[in-house]
Amino acid sequence: MPIVDPRQLIPFLEDLEDDLKRPQFALQEAAEDTHRSQDAVAEEAGRILAQLHSAVGDARHALQEATAAGADADSARAEAGSALQESSTAVSDARQALAQAQAAEARWNQLLAEARAWLQRAQNDLAAARSRLGQAQQAASAAAAAASQAASALSYCQSQVTYDQQNRPQYPNCSGYATALANAQAALAHAQRTVQEAEAAVRRATEECEQAEARVRLCQSKVELAREAANDAHRAVETAQRAVNAARRAESSAGLAVSEADTARHAADRALSTAEGGMAAAQEAVHRAEETQIHVTTARRMSDEVAQLVRGARSEIGDRIDALRDFDRQGQRL
Repeated sequence: MPIVDPRQLIPFLEDLEDDLKRPQFALQEAAEDTHRSQDAVAEEAGRILAQLHSAVGDARHALQEATAAGADADSARAEAGSALQESSTAVSDARQALAQAQAAEARWNQLLAEARAWLQRAQNDLAAARSRLGQAQQAASAAAAAASQAASALSYCQSQVTYDQQNRPQYPNCSGYATALANAQAALAHAQRTVQEAEAAVRRATEECEQAEARVRLCQSKVELAREAANDAHRAVETAQRAVNAARRAESSAGLAVSEADTARHAADRALSTAEGGMAAAQEAVHRAEETQIHVTTARRMSDEVAQLVRGARSEIGDRIDALRDFDRQGQRL
């Protein structure tokens, strides 16, 4: 078996030393790269986790606001519905009041027409009574004049006393004048009663005219009041109708607000679910990064152990190389 020259082992041992260095350096670089990657992953996961935590808070706040807005919109819609019902009732009441006021105005207008007709009749009766009174007064004056003339004639007749030869008074026959006077006085008494009756008729006609005038004034005032009530009721109908229209618009707007709030609430709920899901994923990433940190630590420990072994092997190889070189120098001296 051929003997190998030990000096030929020097290059081989040097190459072996270099080969031992390279895995050590590669293992160290891999451990450092893994550590940097793990730090980057942990930092990115932490940043994302912080962002997602903020997003979860924002989503919860938005969900609370959307829920509160939905409650406010529901309350507003309920209030608008109540206002619509109340204003609709007000419209119905105002229309009923308008119909009643218009009926009252028509009724009092009819009563006013009847009162005016009554007043016209009373005025005509008063005029006729006054005419009859004038005629009765004229007849009474004529009867008084006739009675006065008859009295004068009778007095004159009675004054025509004569005396006979024996100086005895001879009274004239004045019976005709006396009858005429009695008739004239009877006619005067009748004329005076007629005047009294005519005066009573005038008083009654005057009172009736005053009553008719009072009735006309009452009906006129009632017509004005009913007309004002009708105008007020008409304005109330218009006002209530505007309230109905406003309540309908408010109810429609509140309905849209409820829909928008529901949409916002659903969107916020989805955003919260997404953010919570992302947060769970980020926490899982952090957990995995922590697990990676454990493996990296283990790898570093193993790298340190390998490096120690390599250093031991390199030291032993170096000793062998030094021994071989000493052997080579001793051989050259021989």
